[in-house]
Amino acid sequence: MGKTDKRLRAWRDNTPVDAPVDQVEAILVRYFPDGYRKKPGSHVTVHHNRLIGCEGFGPLGDFTICVNRGQRVKGFYLKLLAQAVYIIEEVRDDEHQES
Repeated sequence: MGKTDKRLRAWRDNTPVDAPVDQVEAILVRYFPDGYRKKPGSHVTVHHNRLIGCEGFGPLGDFTICVNRGQRVKGFYLKLLAQAVYIIEEVRDDEHQES
């Protein structure tokens, strides 16, 4: 289990108050390489087709991460990101097993 996987598990199971934005960006690059976009200001929009219809995400499989003062991301968004990655990986594993 790599550093990123450990961090995601920690965010999902025992969410910290906040985390540096560079840790969040590392996860976005790995799991959402073409599915995130930084907006002007302090927001990042994230999209993945496997999130469509999942509770807690938009109808198009999207969600927004707010960056506080351009440097830190609050725990609520960390947990949401970890949940999104968990769903994506779970669906990917299910599809892999069916093949």
